[in-house]
Amino acid sequence: MVLLPDFLELEKAAGKDKPKPGRALLDTVSGNIMSVEKVKGFVFSDDSRWLVYRLFPEEEKPGKPGDKSEETDKPGEKKAEKKTETTPLVLRELSSGKEIRLEKVGDSALDPASRYFAYSLYDPDPASQNNGIYIRELQKNADMAKKIQGSPNAKYSNITWSKTRSRLAFIFHENYRKDEAGNPTQSLPPTENKEYPTYLSSLMVWDGLKGTLRTAVSRNRFPQGWMLPSDNKLTWTKDENRLFVGLKPMAEYQWTLPQPAHKEDKNNDPYDINGLLYKRGVEVWHWNDPLINSHQKKRWERFRKQIYLSVYHFQDDWFVPLTDKEVPELRISENPEY
Repeated sequence: MVLLPDFLELEKAAGKDKPKPGRALLDTVSGNIMSVEKVKGFVFSDDSRWLVYRLFPEEEKPGKPGDKSEETDKPGEKKAEKKTETTPLVLRELSSGKEIRLEKVGDSALDPASRYFAYSLYDPDPASQNNGIYIRELQKNADMAKKIQGSPNAKYSNITWSKTRSRLAFIFHENYRKDEAGNPTQSLPPTENKEYPTYLSSLMVWDGLKGTLRTAVSRNRFPQGWMLPSDNKLTWTKDENRLFVGLKPMAEYQWTLPQPAHKEDKNNDPYDINGLLYKRGVEVWHWNDPLINSHQKKRWERFRKQIYLSVYHFQDDWFVPLTDKEVPELRISENPEY
């Protein structure tokens, strides 16, 4: 059950000060209720033995005057806030009430066969050795975590289990700084590397029944000029022998990257496009454009997340791109022959 904050407190507070919702767990046999504050979301395992719930990240306390955290680029300006990419997570065994708390969790997923729980850890500290993807055996000793793969400069996303065979698919994305020739030179933590778009993602599959990890699709198997975006969607077929994954042209990926904030140029350089557009509210639309500006804005989020489906055949280790910019749409069939 969702525990909503007090209405008056919710109305009075604003922004980050707004109280967060909680969750209540009711034992229908005993009637006991367990309440937890600041719960972002939760999910039960399919065998109803486990509950996984995410907590809202703790708010950083403001520093003392003179601290670096209070420094700004200009007087009166607030320093840009860092986006929190991880949250605390709690794995609770319902029969015993035992809880396992995990910190700095990125993506996570429960195995539909209720054998495993998979999650990724990410710490932006370059010295951290905890970054990686882990599994816990729910039917044996869930206290023990097994690292499937780890790298200080990597992120793991799109954790997706197959239905019954406990096959775990995920995207492994490692960031590098590039030199002027475009060659990778030095690894950097992803949060410090936004100005260097990289295309070093790979599709990995871990077989839970065999305990083996394979690189299903490495970057050298992508078509020329294409890459595997971390903002993706993995889909197993019903027979669990095929896995659909999206690719993206590198050019489209670069267009959708967050652009750095531009500061006003008081020199009024007539050739500085960003300077000319700084804080301008005028929109120009040509009558021959296929879509008016308001429609383009509505479609932008869909375009930003556009991926072109490909399929990986698990048994044959065969990767086939199925769509491209000329034929972008595909409806997945459950029929294994078509």
